This record gives sequence, C-alpha cells and structure tokens, in this order.
Amino acid sequence: MPQVDFYVLTDNNTSPERFACKLINKAWTQGNQIYVHTASRTEAERFDDLLWTFRDSSFLPHSLAAEDGQNENPIVIGWQDTHPQGKQVMLSLTPAVPAFATEFARIIEIVAGDQARRQQARERYRHYRVLGCDMHQHSIDSVHD
Repeated sequence: MPQVDFYVLTDNNTSPERFACKLINKAWTQGNQIYVHTASRTEAERFDDLLWTFRDSSFLPHSLAAEDGQNENPIVIGWQDTHPQGKQVMLSLTPAVPAFATEFARIIEIVAGDQARRQQARERYRHYRVLGCDMHQHSIDSVHD
C-alpha cells in the first residue's frame, strides 16, 4: 500500500495550489515521476499555468495528460478516470480519492480552506486508512517563497 502524506496548512493565507507547486518541485528534484490529479480539465489547465509562473527561478518539466497515453514529461497533470503509467507520486487536488490512487508508491494530499474542504480531507484520510495505507500528517504553519 502507498504512503499517504497529508499536509495540513494551518495558515489560511497559504495557497494550497502554490504549496502544491513547492511539493512538486521537491519531489521532482528528488528524481520522482509525478502525476497531479485535478477535478476537471479547466482546473488542470489552471494548474498547468501556475507551474509555469509560480517561481521565476525554477523550471518544472510538465504537461497536461495526453489522451493517447504518451506522457513523457516527469510531471503530468490530468483529470480523467485513468492516469499515466510510470509515475511514482500522485498529488491529488480533488475532493475525493481517485479509484486508481493505490497504484502509486506515494500520495500527497493538501488540507486547506473552509470547514467543508477540511471535512472532505477527513473523509479521504479515513478512506486511505481503511485501505491500509501508511499514513502521515504534517502541519504547515506558513510557507515562504
């Protein structure tokens, strides 16, 4: 079963998407292949734009998930019910656990926002725990560029 890391952003001024970019940067520099799962094509495109602009001094080789399965970049952003093969890490930006989540060695979840979003995160946590995943929680007080 995968290791699941929940990053709980305690500072309401921290953008979960910008924090996700930092986690992706770290995972990529450690040599990981990463899949970012979003809820829709629109969200995937918005996150794709953010990866291009979140930091002037870094470049993250990424692309949107190709429908033909040819996803050669080390970072792929998708929204479909399937995922690209060969990725070790999944960062999920969705309110529910994707059906294919346990096919990854590591899963990253970010907890932020209002009570409804935090409740969704608790439900995802319970779901992963029932699956027998190796659970970890990290409290993040503030994030600086």
